[in-house]
Amino acid sequence: MDLNPLKNYPEWQERIRQAAKSPPLPLDYSAQVVEIFDQHGLFAGSIFGVPYQQSRMPHQIADFLAWVVDGELVVFISNGQILVNRVLGQQMLISFADKNFQSV
Repeated sequence: MDLNPLKNYPEWQERIRQAAKSPPLPLDYSAQVVEIFDQHGLFAGSIFGVPYQQSRMPHQIADFLAWVVDGELVVFISNGQILVNRVLGQQMLISFADKNFQSV
């Protein structure tokens, strides 16, 4: 896994390395807290099923998106590449997003 494009984000590089060693979420996992970060900070999330989203200026383009679920890095996407996906398969990722972000 090439983390060089993320050289300006060493803390995220380490979290990616740790997440790569962690097992996938169980198929029936129901998150309490889902947070989505980019390099600017917290972007969106859902707490106990209540979604929220932060405003961004048009020039604030995300270098990456990191999904942190109940404190654990679960998905990390950078430059269109999925570097971490602990939600089993793309369909499960879509289903997980639908379940936790119905109105974001």
